[in-house]
Amino acid sequence: MPNPWPKYLAELGPILARPRSSWSESETVSVWNALAIGTVREALLKYAYRKLRNWADTEEVLQTCLLELSASRTYDPKGEGPEAFRKWVYGCLHNHVCRFFRLHAKEREFSVTATGGNDNRPGESSDKGRGARQIERTLNERALLDVVGSLPPKPREAVTRRLRGESDAQIGLAMGITPVNVRQIVSRATRDIRKRFGISNPPAS
Repeated sequence: MPNPWPKYLAELGPILARPRSSWSESETVSVWNALAIGTVREALLKYAYRKLRNWADTEEVLQTCLLELSASRTYDPKGEGPEAFRKWVYGCLHNHVCRFFRLHAKEREFSVTATGGNDNRPGESSDKGRGARQIERTLNERALLDVVGSLPPKPREAVTRRLRGESDAQIGLAMGITPVNVRQIVSRATRDIRKRFGISNPPAS
């Protein structure tokens, strides 16, 4: 398949050369509709599949990534032109793949510890259980993205970057604040998010 990015970037170049915060609603729809379907999406799927080696996991990771990016307003080409958007999307997708591996490693560790056995059991029942967990996780992440999108600009950017897997130092560098400030902003935003989800905040230590 020919590389679909040159055509995509050429068609949407005037938009992608500007920060996300300056896009109109119609421009935003054009960018994400073109990214979510067609040949560019196929290229992103193949990239993720080469790392995950499972089509169901690949679809889940890409869908979650695109949902998060479409709700985010952090994209800024910083003078690099439309090509910066391609790098940004692949960078975010890479972070989502890494986060997927980390989450599943923690799930397997918890399962083995709790059951005293091996979580890699073949069979229909385990496949159904895994599918149910994937659906629940996707729905929870969509709800989370809705809440994150409603946060004020600075907390929204900090939380979005944290969700992408960026460290406090990386977030601070991008936002022009210290890592300590990042942790404070994310902590306050997390308390707000937990409150909106109806989850009690842990007691202060």
